[in-house]
Amino acid sequence: YCYLDIHHLLHCVLCGASMASTAVPYIPLSHVPFTTAIAVFLYYAVWWANGTYKLMDDPMRVVATYLLPAAWGVVATGLFSTQRVLSMTYPGQTGLEYGLLAGGSGELLASQLI
Repeated sequence: YCYLDIHHLLHCVLCGASMASTAVPYIPLSHVPFTTAIAVFLYYAVWWANGTYKLMDDPMRVVATYLLPAAWGVVATGLFSTQRVLSMTYPGQTGLEYGLLAGGSGELLASQLI
């Protein structure tokens, strides 16, 4: 039942774009392949779970393609954003919170989760 075709490949491209639109302006480019891989994993996990257990009626795979990858992008921002990237995104502003795994206090992650 689990196979790869052009339909799944295009959905993976879209889920990567969904994640990228929320996280890429705020995280280092070196983290983009890792975070995109997690978004693709989320897509396949939801696709498999929905095909196996019929959890929801989602024939267009909107939840797997857009919702979860975009939500992961928001969380990735709270985890991986650095002072350097945020200072380039918001020039002239000081005291910006940055990602928990980049040495931040966790306030950005907490606000992203809320």
